[in-house]
Amino acid sequence: MTGRSARTPPPLSLVTFCPRHPPGSQNSVATQGFSYRALMELLRRLVLGSLMVAGTTGLGIGAWALATPREQRRREIAKELPEANPLRWTERRHQNELVMAAIKEAAETNENVARRSSSDWSK
Repeated sequence: MTGRSARTPPPLSLVTFCPRHPPGSQNSVATQGFSYRALMELLRRLVLGSLMVAGTTGLGIGAWALATPREQRRREIAKELPEANPLRWTERRHQNELVMAAIKEAAETNENVARRSSSDWSK
């Protein structure tokens, strides 16, 4: 005897999964050693998996391209945005001026302006 009992499973190799021949059976990869058939099966699965990932990615990109608006629709959307309204621009500019004035006032004083009462900030 070579030191191995009858119940000890054969040593596992890197490729041991085969649905027709489970590990430990007479025809498993672990008992046969290196097999070109197992290598080809592994390569076939790798190629098929890669193609499935590439196909799914391609479908996602295609769906994205179909869902994005065309150039003319983008221009229409841009015209409807609130930022395209001149009245909104003047309101925003006035609000920015007030904020900058408050920042300037806070920079010129040693007082913690964040602790002021809310009535001081309503200008």
